[in-house]
Amino acid sequence: MQSSSLSAQFKQRHATPKGLCRPGLFARFRRLALEADANATWGRLDANRLTTRTIELLQYHEPADSLGWHIDPQSAVTMLLMLSADGAYAGAALEHESDGVVHRARPTQHEALFYRSDQEHRVTPFESGTRVALALEWWHEQGVDLKHTFRNHRPFATGPSTCPR
Repeated sequence: MQSSSLSAQFKQRHATPKGLCRPGLFARFRRLALEADANATWGRLDANRLTTRTIELLQYHEPADSLGWHIDPQSAVTMLLMLSADGAYAGAALEHESDGVVHRARPTQHEALFYRSDQEHRVTPFESGTRVALALEWWHEQGVDLKHTFRNHRPFATGPSTCPR
């Protein structure tokens, strides 16, 4: 994140997830991550030890804002919840590489996307407007070995709307 206008607010894994929209929402996000993992047959999440590694509020305001190709090797699955209204911004699509194919997603407001954190992904160059998204990186507490299998899988799993419109 090179641009100073791109702001990310981090809460470390031991921080309490209060205030994430309404009571019980964090537990719902956790259930959605487990469901997405099961539905996509990734087999990466253990319900007994699953917690967040980071919670990030990502705000894009300037054309220079983007997030280049990267992986999040310490995380198992990432959830991206789009908070911006449909049509509030241009550019800034989420791309994810799987078996040499780049898949692009533009989630609608309150839509959640889930993807494997250890595969390359990026946010394409931002063009205009304001893009706000909440990213939760799910992982297991230290000492739990993540499954690093390199098999074909669905690159994105879409969750239902999680906040009232």
